Amino acid sequence: MHPRVEAFLKRKREEEKSDELEKRNKLFKKLGLYTEKEVSYSEGYDRVAWVDGKPVYYKWEIAEVSDEEYNEILKYAKAEPKGQSETPTKKPFNPSEIEDNGENYIMKFAKVWLIVLTTIATITCIVGIVVSDELFDFNWLMFLGYIVGSALTALAGFFVYFTIKVFANISYKSSAIYQLLKHHE
Repeated sequence: MHPRVEAFLKRKREEEKSDELEKRNKLFKKLGLYTEKEVSYSEGYDRVAWVDGKPVYYKWEIAEVSDEEYNEILKYAKAEPKGQSETPTKKPFNPSEIEDNGENYIMKFAKVWLIVLTTIATITCIVGIVVSDELFDFNWLMFLGYIVGSALTALAGFFVYFTIKVFANISYKSSAIYQLLKHHE
C-alpha cells in the first residue's frame, strides 16, 4: 500500500475512533456512569465545588465497560424516553445567558451623563475664554475660574461614569458567578 494512502487511512480510523469515544463519554455522562476524582487545577477539571471557601476541582472518570456491556447500555439508553433518565442532566453553563440586572441600562445612563457633563465643561470653557477676553479685557482670574469650573465639571462626569461602571461590573460578575454556581448545584 502506498505510504500516503496508509497514513490517510490510519488518520481517518483514529478520527473515527476518537469520535466514537467522545459519543460514548457523552452518553455515559448523561446516564451518570462516571465517578468524580479530585484533581488539581493544572490537571484540568470538569466541575468545581466550593468547600470552606476554597475551590475543589473534580474530573470525571468514565466507567470502563466491555463491548457487550456497551451495546446493552446503548440498547437501554435508546429505549429510555427523553427527559425520563434516573439522573437529571444539567444544562451546561453558557456565559451569554447571564441575566441582565440593569447593568446595560445603567451604563447607557452613565455614558449619557458623561457626554452631557463633558459638553457642559467644553461650553463653559469656551464661554469663559470669550467672556474674559471680550467683556473684561482678558481677566486672568475670571479665565482661570472658568477653566477650573470646566475641569471640575468634566471630572465630575468621569467620576460618575467610572463609579457607575465599577458597580455595574460588580453586579455583572456577581450575576455570572451565581449563574455558574446555579448550574453546578
